[in-house]
Amino acid sequence: MERAGRVVEDDWFGLTLANDFDLRELGLLYYVAASSERLGDALKRLDRYERIANEALDLRIVKGPGGLVGLCYKGVPRHLDRHLMESFAVAIVRLCRQLAGRKVVPLSESFVHRRADDRKIQQLLSCEANFDAPIDEMRFEVKLNLSERTFARRLAAEGLSFGEILDHMRCDLAIRYLK
Repeated sequence: MERAGRVVEDDWFGLTLANDFDLRELGLLYYVAASSERLGDALKRLDRYERIANEALDLRIVKGPGGLVGLCYKGVPRHLDRHLMESFAVAIVRLCRQLAGRKVVPLSESFVHRRADDRKIQQLLSCEANFDAPIDEMRFEVKLNLSERTFARRLAAEGLSFGEILDHMRCDLAIRYLK
């Protein structure tokens, strides 16, 4: 992503990508999170299932007074992947906002990499982002208040069921593993 950002001359390439895609393109991860009643539960489910979709991303949910989301990326030296880490962070915040049906604002946000100008990411996240931190992480309030019935109604409105989404994901994974 760093190379692509240089080619298109976009110093915020990861944010541009994360801000412009339909969250349902996350597939099973979107629906696993969306089936949760509380934001904390959604984050725990993401923690459990994200390795299926992306073996390099390690999303760690830590219990505490605020929902803590730690982001780790395996296989790439951390100082080289600022676009990817910022993209993950914005996608997670967008997902939390969509699930809650309101503007969820992280309590805090920190990144390992450095940024001289952080206004754009602070504008998207609506909170201060700390750079040059020891770890990549976000903190959230953990309440979502979405019942299973409400989730089922939202899926039905889109002509979907959770079982169908799960079956498609299993099929995609089976094909991927066979390859």
